[in-house]
Amino acid sequence: MNAQTTRERPSRHGAILGEALAAMERAGRAAGPALPDMCATCAFREGCMTNQMAATGSQALNCVLGVDPDEFACHHGMKEGQPVRYCAGYVAARRAPFPVIKAALSIAMGKLAAASGSDEVREAFDAWLAEVDPDNRMDDYQRARLYERAR
Repeated sequence: MNAQTTRERPSRHGAILGEALAAMERAGRAAGPALPDMCATCAFREGCMTNQMAATGSQALNCVLGVDPDEFACHHGMKEGQPVRYCAGYVAARRAPFPVIKAALSIAMGKLAAASGSDEVREAFDAWLAEVDPDNRMDDYQRARLYERAR
């Protein structure tokens, strides 16, 4: 198995989770005082690479819901490999009213249950990646930033 298939990549399931995260983030921003803008590659920014990754989406969702007691940190500006601030999207999503969270999760559950067949999100990402990084040299941050610019 090559490195491209073992690294996390966008998928249909990840995109469905990402839609729920983005809905929670938008509702949380509307519910309270202004927050800093999200990074261009934020897991809570609908459609970006990290927002469409199932493992990242699961981790972010578990943090928002409190299933995972850890705080979801921003991956930008780390010092010695450690985050130095919370993710702005996570902070906003934590403020989302419960009915919004419940509705977003209900919609996601329905879409996940109905998902079958080929994974067009994964196929599109893999085709893009084969074009822009055929030798698989970029790290995930480089991929995410380039993917965002390509959207």
